[in-house]
Amino acid sequence: MELERFDFGEQQPENSGVFEEPLTNEPDNSPSVSEGDNQPQIDYMATFLKSKGIDSNNIPITGEDGTTEIFSFDNLSDEEKLSILESTYSEPAITDDEINTINFLRQNKVSLNEYVKGQIDKAIQEYTANNKNTVYTTDQYSDEDLFKFELSETYPDLTEEEIEDEYQRALGNPELFKKKVDALRRSFKEYEDNQEKATREQQEAENAQQWEEMASSIVDYARNTPYLHGLELSDDDKNEVLSFLLEKDVNGNTEFYKRCNDPKFLFNLAWYTLKGDEAFKAVEDYYKGLLTKARRTNNPTKVVYRNKPKQTDPFDLDSFYNKK
Repeated sequence: MELERFDFGEQQPENSGVFEEPLTNEPDNSPSVSEGDNQPQIDYMATFLKSKGIDSNNIPITGEDGTTEIFSFDNLSDEEKLSILESTYSEPAITDDEINTINFLRQNKVSLNEYVKGQIDKAIQEYTANNKNTVYTTDQYSDEDLFKFELSETYPDLTEEEIEDEYQRALGNPELFKKKVDALRRSFKEYEDNQEKATREQQEAENAQQWEEMASSIVDYARNTPYLHGLELSDDDKNEVLSFLLEKDVNGNTEFYKRCNDPKFLFNLAWYTLKGDEAFKAVEDYYKGLLTKARRTNNPTKVVYRNKPKQTDPFDLDSFYNKK
């Protein structure tokens, strides 16, 4: 199953705000900066030749007259240098088929052992399906029963006596009777095979439909879940989880399914399922408490004193005394 990457929200602009100089083909004439003028120069060609077992200062060259002289690599002609470099080439350690195999395994996210095991299981299933000893319901009936049943189905108006008469008449030619019954038995078995195939295909279709519905519901949940336990979920986070759960390898197995064979993974999964919410809630509350305490320390509570409002004198005593 090739899992589509989903865009769960607005994408962040690719430009991070840092201006980069455009690339040009113009030569850089700026002076080079070196660590120091006294640094020893490395002869990379000599180092390369040495790694191939060739002494760059002691290269034997055989002339047309058969005589051999010793030269330094730097004193050779371009043709001789190229010939020596070509002699150091060796075939790659792996072939193209091996490279393609590695790429195939990477693209399908499956190891070599998993792929081989999947192919073996598939071959066994196909062999079993094609060579199984099928128990047919038809084999539970005798030749007489099949013959009479076929007559009753083909000619529903025949009475039991008439069917019996036809059966006795057919027994008068045993070879012909045997051919008829064998053909009937093959026909009934073919019908049973077709029924079994139709049932199997229907079950596979129902399983595929259930898988698609479950996958769709998981994707919808991821799309509608911006935060989890106080942590913001990015699109990359969501797609990584969806790939782990839903993307199938060449054998039809998801990474989640394969990890379920690991007891440690199963125990951790069960623990997070039962205790994860509680644990994350405790951690979240703890850090919220630390943040609240830090805010109080940095911003102590200020006490504001307000002027007490003047009481209204319903009897206007101030005016009474002022008049006096």
